[in-house]
Formats: sequence, structure tokens, C-alpha cells
Amino acid sequence: MSEESLIKEIMEEVENLQNSIVEYCPEVISNSQYPSIKEMGDDMNKLIEHRIQLLAKYQEEQETSQQD
Repeated sequence: MSEESLIKEIMEEVENLQNSIVEYCPEVISNSQYPSIKEMGDDMNKLIEHRIQLLAKYQEEQETSQQD
């Protein structure tokens, strides 16, 4: 599985989770003491994407070092 397809799949899952929260737990969003969960969504997506990229890079480095 390529890095891009992995990121795409995970981002789809994150979006599905966010949609489920909105659909099944609207009180979580309306009563949140934190800044708007909707506003935080994009930042969380970027953070998750960044972490995935770091993990993919780390995995690639591990595979390279094992081949040596």
C-alpha cells in the first residue's frame, strides 16, 4: 500500500468518525468546553497526516537499514 493511499484511507476514516460524532453525539459538539470541535477538525487532520508521514519515513528508514 502506498503512502498516499494509506493517508487517504486514514483521512477518510477520520472524516467518517467526525461525521458519526456529529450525527450520533451532537451534544458533544454543542456542549464542548473546548474550542469548536469543527474548527479543530482541520488542525487534527493535518496533525494526523503529519504523523502518518513521519511513521512512513521511519518505516522506510528501518527497511533500508535492515537491507544493509
